[in-house]
Parts: sequence; structure tokens; C-alpha cells
Amino acid sequence: MAPALAFQSQIGVLSQAGEGADWTCATGAAAIKSKIEAYWRDRGYEVQVMLVDGPFSPALRASRVDVRSELINGLPRAALKRTLVIAASD
Repeated sequence: MAPALAFQSQIGVLSQAGEGADWTCATGAAAIKSKIEAYWRDRGYEVQVMLVDGPFSPALRASRVDVRSELINGLPRAALKRTLVIAASD
């Protein structure tokens, strides 16, 4: 019997939740793009997220779609500026 893994795979969690596990295809990348945009829109920020066709990947045995955004360390530029201004005023 194989030993139990100490961590749970994110792919398994996503598949159990009814979501696709292939985030590198055009459909999966578009889903991530819309989730990122909706997340920040709900918090009052507009972020730019782009889908970029990547080259063929021998590891994936397919071409991929990259998700790129203007986020800096995971934050929109406006939120980052606001954080810096608040920190400087303290």
C-alpha cells in the first residue's frame, strides 16, 4: 500500500469542487482571468488581466495560455499606492 501524502493536491480540490483542473488551456485561463477581475472589482479596483498564447511545452505536451496581469505582489497598483501612503503617514 502506498503511503498517504501529507498534503492535498490543489488539482484534486478543484476537480472535487466541480471546476476544471486544466488552467493552462484557453477555457481554464479565461476562467481564472474572470475570477481575478471579479475579485478585485468586488473590492473597488479595476485590474487588467491578459491572456497570452504561450509556446508549445514538451512537459505539458501541448501549447498553453498564460494569464498575465498588472498586479504587483498580488495587489492592484492603486491599492499598493494607498498602502504606501498610509504607511508613510504613520
